[in-house]
Amino acid sequence: MIISRSFLFFLASIFISGSVAHADPLRISVYSYHEMPPFWNDQSGGATQKLVDILNDNAEGNFEFVLVMTPRTRLNSILKPWTSGHCPAKDCDHNWVLPWVSPTWGFLPPNSQPYQIIPQFEDRNHVISLAGGKFTFTGLENLKGTRFIGIRGHRYAGVDGYVDSGDVERINANTDKEVLMMLLHGKADFAILPQSGFVYYTADADSITGANKDRYVVAETSHQVYMRNILAPSSNPALVEFLKRGAVQSALVQLHRSMTIN
Repeated sequence: MIISRSFLFFLASIFISGSVAHADPLRISVYSYHEMPPFWNDQSGGATQKLVDILNDNAEGNFEFVLVMTPRTRLNSILKPWTSGHCPAKDCDHNWVLPWVSPTWGFLPPNSQPYQIIPQFEDRNHVISLAGGKFTFTGLENLKGTRFIGIRGHRYAGVDGYVDSGDVERINANTDKEVLMMLLHGKADFAILPQSGFVYYTADADSITGANKDRYVVAETSHQVYMRNILAPSSNPALVEFLKRGAVQSALVQLHRSMTIN
């Protein structure tokens, strides 16, 4: 039997296309150390799980995004080859993304910038007091003699110096919700809280913090304003191109709006 060359090419094309169609998706680790709402909650996984779902819904079988929740100390160890300046190199893991961060939060290596920085949304640290209280925040210069609630282990630019000198008394809380509850109970004059956390905990009118939303006074002057971003290795151009796709960005914009508008 004589088989024509064109028929052989036809069979080869079927085999090749079939192999491509059934290729395993590239596994991408989605790292996150944000373990408090709105980024994470035990019931639904929070905004981080929604972000992972959006990415997988648009991946078309090319990528599989897997959420990896990890403490910041462990994340520092995982990303040390990148933050130390060793990466990108052939022996580096190029298949990861890190949402909700600024590269200046300890992720930039010296003298290089190996990431694609994809903006998510502008967040800010609110300075919050109670209506009818004696304290009104106008700037760092009027903090002396006050009591302040912050998250345990967090640093607060401009405020830490007053705490160290004894001019401001610091009270620690473990969660954003605990910060708001302590403020309601008069434990301090003011608190510093991310806008995204404040929106989350005051959105539900049936919750204590939501029912008392009107008692919280958010200062016109923010403690800090910053952009939250997705970091991805520039050495993985296919991943970067995917993250910038219009459909992906449109879905993420809707998610981000739900985190900052109350």
